Amino acid sequence: MKSIIGWLVAVLATVCAAAQPNIKAGEYFVGTFDPGAGNGIAFTAVDGSWNEALESIIAQAQTVSGGSNPALFNVRLKDNANNWGPVFKKVVFFEEVQTDAEVVNISSAEFYFGNFDPGAGSGIAMPVFDNNFDEAVETVLKSGYIASLGSSPVLFNVRLRDANNAWGPVFKKVIFNSSVQTTVHNVSITQGEFYFGNFDPGSGSGTPILALDGNFDEAVEVALKSSYTSSLTTSPVLFNIRFRDAEGSWGPVFKKVIFQEDVVTDNRAVNITQGEFYFGNFDPGQGSGIPVIAFDGDFNEAVEAVLKSSYTATLASSPALFNIRVKDANNVWGPVFKKTIFFEDVRTDAREVEITQAEYFFGNFDPGAGTGSPIIAFDGQLNEAVETVLRTSATWTATSGPILFNIRMRDGAGNWGPVFKKTIFPYGANTTLNLITQGDATSVCPGGSVTLNYTGPNGFTSTWFDGSTGSSITFTPTQAGYYSVSSTNGAETYSDSILVSFLSAPAPAVTPSGTILACSSSSITLATATVNGYSYQWFFNNTTIPAATSATYFPTAYGTYAVRVTDTNTTCSTTSSPTIIGTTSAISFINESGSCALPITLNASAGTGNTYQWYFNGNAIGSATGATYSAAQAGNYTVQVTNGACASTSPAVNVTGSITTPTITASGPTTFCDGGSVTLTSSAATGITWSNGATTPSIVVTESGTYSVSLSSGGCTATSTNRVVTVNDVNTAGAASTNPDVCSGTAITPIQIATTGATGIGNATGLPQGLTASWSANTITISGIPTVMGNFDYSIPLIGGCGTVSATGSIHVIETPSVTIPAASMCAGQS
Repeated sequence: MKSIIGWLVAVLATVCAAAQPNIKAGEYFVGTFDPGAGNGIAFTAVDGSWNEALESIIAQAQTVSGGSNPALFNVRLKDNANNWGPVFKKVVFFEEVQTDAEVVNISSAEFYFGNFDPGAGSGIAMPVFDNNFDEAVETVLKSGYIASLGSSPVLFNVRLRDANNAWGPVFKKVIFNSSVQTTVHNVSITQGEFYFGNFDPGSGSGTPILALDGNFDEAVEVALKSSYTSSLTTSPVLFNIRFRDAEGSWGPVFKKVIFQEDVVTDNRAVNITQGEFYFGNFDPGQGSGIPVIAFDGDFNEAVEAVLKSSYTATLASSPALFNIRVKDANNVWGPVFKKTIFFEDVRTDAREVEITQAEYFFGNFDPGAGTGSPIIAFDGQLNEAVETVLRTSATWTATSGPILFNIRMRDGAGNWGPVFKKTIFPYGANTTLNLITQGDATSVCPGGSVTLNYTGPNGFTSTWFDGSTGSSITFTPTQAGYYSVSSTNGAETYSDSILVSFLSAPAPAVTPSGTILACSSSSITLATATVNGYSYQWFFNNTTIPAATSATYFPTAYGTYAVRVTDTNTTCSTTSSPTIIGTTSAISFINESGSCALPITLNASAGTGNTYQWYFNGNAIGSATGATYSAAQAGNYTVQVTNGACASTSPAVNVTGSITTPTITASGPTTFCDGGSVTLTSSAATGITWSNGATTPSIVVTESGTYSVSLSSGGCTATSTNRVVTVNDVNTAGAASTNPDVCSGTAITPIQIATTGATGIGNATGLPQGLTASWSANTITISGIPTVMGNFDYSIPLIGGCGTVSATGSIHVIETPSVTIPAASMCAGQS
């Protein structure tokens, strides 16, 4: 049970350190069953002393029975508002409690300096009086041994021997030899001051720090507890302090962010602009060290890169003193931070770790090296192999948990290494399975796509909500809700779902809107609503307008304008409907649906500030002052649009009430071989649209398909009858065709039959495609024809003693391995 003490210390140190005044009570329980908040084993903190609370937890935990091993240990805390926090979990391994105290008997001790170990029993003996080893070590560090050392820092080593004459390990500590310092520098602080915030009033103009008897540490603490901090109206706040020495020189400003408990807090970003480092005791001066290169302001990573770089590999002695300091945005260098580092000689040769075999087993029982379940690692990818093991049914079908997962490996020399252990929670032991990598919920901007990844057991087939299969799916959700996946292997099936919700997205509207008539005297300002947390970008004719990033824009050219608004919290963007600013007006037909019956609706496009007057055959139509008009008579219509001092009359449109359906004329046959073409011509030359999108009077067709042409005029639309064009494939020697009506005319190589005598028996030469031929009586049989659909033409000269004739025809091959050709035109009298 004592094995959990270190973990409890870490949990309370992390959870309680900043929030101790707000924690009222705590409880814990063992195992996976949660008795509910307030029903666990209670522990309390007397007078807010969490050290005593920790002792209380340990004392109570000692009474827990061992039970199963390992076990899940759970802790949760309650604040002053009686709100229980989350449960903190840790898998622990219970051990037998040591009931008897073991007496450690140290019989002797020794020490030495530096990296060279003279060997156990060969060091400098350490005199110990009354077994007081603490006092003995302090005596050594104050003795003449230290004073005689010629370099600093130096490695101090000590080891002890027990009553059984067994020497223990070496304990090491780096010490700095003060005797190396030839002159003692007495730091005398004569004055101190502080101020709050980012504004520096200047050296000597801050609030004085009153230090009695020169005790500035106590003076600073008094300042932080005084009315200066209690009167602050914002929190956190930057606390700044500096000191002046006996020579009247002010030092740098030291800064600290402090939090006022009764004020809402915000985080302050620490802005470090520069860093530098150096090795050893000699300080080259601020700005003269080796620069620390920090990409994206990541100084933590930069320092790690320095310690791994060639700077440390080239040092001649170890240990070495590593020094670092940084400069803030006000160009003020901070103090030097020091760390002693130990480094080894750089290896010039790379050592390859060769793993030849690996195995695993579950639980506490070890079957022995070489008898566990083997891990199959392709191409030496052991990491991937272990992940594969943990995704097999071995963990997904287990019903108990947690389970101890064990793994060990064997090297190239045949030696098995130690067992590595990890406690895992099998998915089969949980009530909720997680087959989707993204978890239980995700959010997306409206109109955005979502990618979900399958993370279930290997060997299972994953099927998504839309019936598709695979390890991932990308889709654009049209509505919020749950989207599922199932995983199946034989009769075993798992299922899981994820909630997809929509993030908040802007819905911008631009005023003025629509199609607006403008002229040189117009003054138009485009605007959309200003919302906190939104950003704006204006577009002109779908092109970004530089620097147009406010909620308003003053247009200077005729065209189409829109604004894209982005919610900076969700990063979702929406582009407004376009506002069109133009100098002319036009009429369009709303009901071009194929019906020519009157009335027909005419549209002049609405826009903010526009007024309208419709005309029929040049005469104003009373009360026809809207953006649309229903034309009930055949004739010419115009509309005059006015906006302020701007006016424009549209071109006239003719409303006929009837239309002649167009027809199609073909220039030749509409069935032809591949490589040919036919020209289709419409009876109407203008206002037409072909089914392939062309708007010319004629089109040249080279591909099979169904073609038509539509005519639009006077608000009516009429479409011709369809014309079908068939383009047959051309079969070449040895080529396959998928069309049974393959074009003829592409003959295979002629077959030559040479005959001898009156019997007509001969042999065939020049057969292409691996064909064979035989001639018997009045027939010629060709064999070996590929079993494909298509036509072959043949032309077979028959050569005999009685003259030369030819047999011609067409072989239509449909899954036929051979064909018989009649030879009716052979030599007369030949059998």
